[in-house]
Amino acid sequence: MARRARCSRGSRRPTILKPATCFAPAQYALGVLAQRGIGQQKDDAVAAQWFERAAGAGYPQALRAMARAYSSGRGVVRDGSKAQALRAKAAAAGDAQAMIDEALARARGDTAAPDPVNGLALLYAVVVRVGDPGARRAARALAKTLDPGASEGAQRRGRALAGSV
Repeated sequence: MARRARCSRGSRRPTILKPATCFAPAQYALGVLAQRGIGQQKDDAVAAQWFERAAGAGYPQALRAMARAYSSGRGVVRDGSKAQALRAKAAAAGDAQAMIDEALARARGDTAAPDPVNGLALLYAVVVRVGDPGARRAARALAKTLDPGASEGAQRRGRALAGSV
């Protein structure tokens, strides 16, 4: 009879050597392999299962991956509210790409009515906090679609947001 691996509380090491069942980065990595079809057939459902396990442990990249899965319906049933909640949780955990995704979702109106000024303010906050080049490019592109006054207001709000987080 096969014994199941159990993680002891406070430890990342399993009692039986099966790291993928307890270690969130390994679970996330297995999800990436399944999603890309590396060493196995490409399978979004299997990838989502691994991402969900790692997200359950609070792993930021897995939270973002699950948010994207729920947003696109890849491997799971599309659910915008779950996508938004997971994206926000990943952003709160400090995942810069999740912060960018959240800002762009707000700008597009994926979360509510389109609010490009608020989305731009969030992008500026990401630029100020982590200096992410992807956020800088996205902010520059979004700012070009707004009038200069709205863009300057978003920049001020973004600095304030970055200081308050």
